[in-house]
Amino acid sequence: MVVGRWFAVAGAQLCAVPFRWPKMHELRPGLRALAYGSMSKSAQHIVSTTRRQFESLTEAAERTGLSTYTLRRRIADGRLPAYRSGSRIIRVDPDDVDNLLRRIPAVIRGS
Repeated sequence: MVVGRWFAVAGAQLCAVPFRWPKMHELRPGLRALAYGSMSKSAQHIVSTTRRQFESLTEAAERTGLSTYTLRRRIADGRLPAYRSGSRIIRVDPDDVDNLLRRIPAVIRGS
């Protein structure tokens, strides 16, 4: 049981244990890379492919040919999920923006 810096010890007594951050050589290699930012190129590739990508409304509008006002209307009516960072920055997931666009089935007329 952890209570702040106090740990329960066998015999139900509490004792103070001073906290210190672990040294780099005490961490496992994966944790060391995360803690200190030194990852191999293959590990960086794995992290970058699993990391979720977002784009601004301007980038999404340029990519899809929609206006930023249309994207804002879709966000307001709940059809497009958006994420806010701070008071001004709005980001959208490119997959969510692509899901707004639907293919129109072609009509084949017989001759």
